[in-house]
Amino acid sequence: MKKSNLSDQVVEFVLNCSLDEFQNLTVSKIASTFSVNRCYLSRKFKGDKDFTLCEFLIREKLNRSVILLRENNEMTIRELSQKLGFSNTNYFIQIFKNYYGAPPG
Repeated sequence: MKKSNLSDQVVEFVLNCSLDEFQNLTVSKIASTFSVNRCYLSRKFKGDKDFTLCEFLIREKLNRSVILLRENNEMTIRELSQKLGFSNTNYFIQIFKNYYGAPPG
């Protein structure tokens, strides 16, 4: 059986994070979890996956936002963006719209 590489392990780690863990997840925290340098992890991930770890984290946050919106239509966009770790609601709305073609909600 082939041992998975670091990038695959990071993907699995991120996908298995609870919402509470995910809220404060950063590249630096992931690097610390895997006991590697943040810059090394970013380069390795980009080389293995053809997209950056930051892009992956944002994409996963957006995917989770859709799930949360479907599960709880009472949640405000501000609450949603904060729950996913975005410090700026307008930024969350902008990247959501760029990714999905429509604003959240």
